[in-house]
Amino acid sequence: MEWVDVRDVHIRIRIPEDTQALFHLYFLERTALFSGLNLNRVLAHDFDKDTHGEKIFVAIVHEQIVGFISVWEADPFVHHLYVMAHYQGKGIGKRLHNTAISVLKRPVTLKCLKRNAKAIVFYSALGWVLEGDGMDDFGEYVLFTLK
Repeated sequence: MEWVDVRDVHIRIRIPEDTQALFHLYFLERTALFSGLNLNRVLAHDFDKDTHGEKIFVAIVHEQIVGFISVWEADPFVHHLYVMAHYQGKGIGKRLHNTAISVLKRPVTLKCLKRNAKAIVFYSALGWVLEGDGMDDFGEYVLFTLK
């Protein structure tokens, strides 16, 4: 596993040249997360549709996009946060989170699949409060709020 110094991680707003790398990352991470579901629902080209109108920040390590977060500013909502598996646990998700939260008005909400226990622990550790739960096409989820 590659060692990453936090000083090697750069967070910036998405630019058009990021598109292919984001498509690839989105597809890889969603197919891993949603294994067992119909993969016809998880296509790389869905990225533009699924993030339309959202502000996107990317995390870059050694000139490679290793993660991103997308947020809806009008009704403060964290929609997507993905970090490549071998870069997880290095503070990249937290940096993306903190950058995105800094541009949103509070309270902020997000939904997280119940089966994504790692993400639930991550958000809880960052101060998100469980507000409820529900069900959508991808399964059972919990609703978090950050005040």
